[in-house]
Amino acid sequence: GVNLILSAAHHRGLMPDGDWTGMRIYEVSADKTAGIDSTMLKEDAGTRRPTAPALHDFFRTHAKPAPTTIIYASGHGLAYRSAAGLPATELTEELREAVRQSGKKADVLVMEACMLGNLETLSEFSEVARVAVVSEEVLITGAMPVREMMADAAKSGGTAQEIATRMVGMAGPKLFTMAAVDLDRIPDLLSSLDALGGTLQQEITAGNSGAIRAALHDAAQFPRAADLTVERKLLRLSDLGEFLHALQAQPLDAATLAAARDAEQRLQQAVIARSGAPSYDGATGISFQNTAAPSLLEWAVGRYEDVRLPAGWTEFLKRLDEA
Repeated sequence: GVNLILSAAHHRGLMPDGDWTGMRIYEVSADKTAGIDSTMLKEDAGTRRPTAPALHDFFRTHAKPAPTTIIYASGHGLAYRSAAGLPATELTEELREAVRQSGKKADVLVMEACMLGNLETLSEFSEVARVAVVSEEVLITGAMPVREMMADAAKSGGTAQEIATRMVGMAGPKLFTMAAVDLDRIPDLLSSLDALGGTLQQEITAGNSGAIRAALHDAAQFPRAADLTVERKLLRLSDLGEFLHALQAQPLDAATLAAARDAEQRLQQAVIARSGAPSYDGATGISFQNTAAPSLLEWAVGRYEDVRLPAGWTEFLKRLDEA
């Protein structure tokens, strides 16, 4: 309840033109006064909440081939289950359709939402944008310097990777951990995890599930905040890079160690920039759900089985659950 009030107060403060309800669409340009100087293209005074189809229509009609396109979305996030206050799979499906119709991916997808630096989420985002700026951890309201990020993108330009890297460089320690992820490299990471999942299934058959669980124990779980114990137990999110690195220290088959090393290298190639608090220095930018078993969250928000992940990886997690 308190977090919702703080979030509402923060976003109210971002709007210098007083309270209003409904939806407004602007042609964004630099503000020269204390108010919003951008031209309003459309106003709907109704009380409808923003929807994924509305974002689909907006992106489809405004995306142009040449200019850099940045999508910024803000709202509650819960890894692959919820993104910017919307069901994550619903949001990505609408954006996926908009990409099909417009013929253009977003260049940079900036998500001011908790825990979207997540393998399952990024596997969906990879079809709708080229680079994502996301956090593996919960976000403190108002910690992301959105205005500065957007102003720098407009002033300095550059490639999607360069823009996202500078955005991450602006992140302060209040953001805990922030990363720019090259979404074009996510398919290669998923392919590598598919192969690793196959070798890990063989390790489980050989009776080595204990070694795998030991590596999992060495990977930090998210959210890491001390007062979010319940959320941590429900979500079962572990740092992917730390798990892959810890696997290589276990007495496993040479093929498994090589597959883990390959997956770790592909993850490092995908995460092109990281920033955050010193206590998060070990975090690699991407978490993953370390179980395929249903959660108590299934009744309310997105299901794990709805996310498109390689069969070798998901079957490995199922086998580990059973073991």
